[in-house]
Amino acid sequence: MSFRDIVLGSNVFIPSRVDYRNAILRSQLAIITFVVAIGYVFIDLYHGVTGNEPYYLGVAMLALITVVLNRFQKYRLATVLFLLSINFFIFYFSAIDPFGSGVFMLFAVSSLMAFALLGFKHRNLAFAFILLSVVLFLVSYWVDFDFMEERAYSKEYLQFSYTINFLVTLTCSTAIIYFLMDIHYHSEKSILKKNDQLQKANAELDRFVYSASHDLRAPLSSLLGLIEVAKLDH
Repeated sequence: MSFRDIVLGSNVFIPSRVDYRNAILRSQLAIITFVVAIGYVFIDLYHGVTGNEPYYLGVAMLALITVVLNRFQKYRLATVLFLLSINFFIFYFSAIDPFGSGVFMLFAVSSLMAFALLGFKHRNLAFAFILLSVVLFLVSYWVDFDFMEERAYSKEYLQFSYTINFLVTLTCSTAIIYFLMDIHYHSEKSILKKNDQLQKANAELDRFVYSASHDLRAPLSSLLGLIEVAKLDH
């Protein structure tokens, strides 16, 4: 069974290439989120860090729900749920983790996700999610939450966390940009193909008009001649 069959279903047909690629990308990003969340559980255990497990498992669960909704063609719901959960979980960790952990970089990824998953058709909603990411970043960076205890981590843990967050940001950003390039390439290719077909149709039409006018020229000349003869008889 292929990845496509797993995340979309073997009997599901999506006629639009944009919608198809969008559905694949949504599942890919959700699976990456799931893997990172579960990975952080083991990383924290290895470094003796406790307390974050429920949040990691919550992220992983919402990522799985996104994949399931995507498989059942609930694309808009899957996208909105995924973007909301990603933003607020990034916000939580940005608020409690030191700036050196690099969690804040994931806000840039969530903004790119909004553009890629919602597209131009739903650009207003995409801009709303981007604004949400910006606001949550500024609040997490500038506001001191007394009820949220900022945790202290070892230098090694922060370096490890920063590296992972950078790699996740790079991987997701690359996947999203590749998706947008793929859509642009095939859209341009489709337009060029249609233009070529239109030029061939125009050429065929020109040949038909020329041939028809040539074939009608002799009968019309004869008809005009007969009309002139009829006028002379009168």
